[in-house]
Amino acid sequence: MEAVAANEAAVISLTDYAAVYDVLEAAAPALQDRALLNLTSATPEEARAGARWAAGRGAVQLTGGANSPPSGIGARTRGTPRCSTRSAWACSGPPC
Repeated sequence: MEAVAANEAAVISLTDYAAVYDVLEAAAPALQDRALLNLTSATPEEARAGARWAAGRGAVQLTGGANSPPSGIGARTRGTPRCSTRSAWACSGPPC
């Protein structure tokens, strides 16, 4: 919870959304007015449900995916696809 509260944004990448909820539920009070970049693998409906879950706790979720092996993270030739609502991008960057 301290890490979420200390920053305007949090990044999370877990095995599934059940794990995301388990981890973040304890930090729910700190999610208010935060951006949550969620790189957890999911179906589109699971990602939408996750965005609703975050919104219910005062956060905005940006959904993305790590599209690289660990050795390629940060390389100019690798990307991280992401998508969210326009309101989510208003605080974090351009829409996809």
